[in-house]
Amino acid sequence: MVTAFLKKNKSTFFVTSFVLLASYEENTKLQLMDADIVSMFIIGGLILGIAYLFFTTRHRERMKLFELFADQPEHFPKPFFRADALKFGLLGVGIAIGSLIGNLLYENNLLEEEIAYTSMVFLFGGIGLVSSYLILRKK
Repeated sequence: MVTAFLKKNKSTFFVTSFVLLASYEENTKLQLMDADIVSMFIIGGLILGIAYLFFTTRHRERMKLFELFADQPEHFPKPFFRADALKFGLLGVGIAIGSLIGNLLYENNLLEEEIAYTSMVFLFGGIGLVSSYLILRKK
């Protein structure tokens, strides 16, 4: 009986099977997309949870130290100037200026691209580090 129906209505059978196949592929894509979204939320939640635990534990430890050594100021060092911030800041500024100057040299056909960028980035990055050394030496 089914074969007789298929012989009479071949086009109907193929259209219905195509529609069923297309809906199956859409459902599979939706399931995969749902799994991606869920995994992103799980990973994000884990990262936020670990960060929350880290900062709350750190705060509790500091409060305990403060309670134990509140009358002894030598256990709490004074804040100091971070030389790394100045060093990395001037290095970044030097690299940025070196990139700009390297681009100018390349666009004006004064040097080849690789030579222009590489030499200017190292030159101005080094100038940034030397200037940070000179600034810190004065302090």
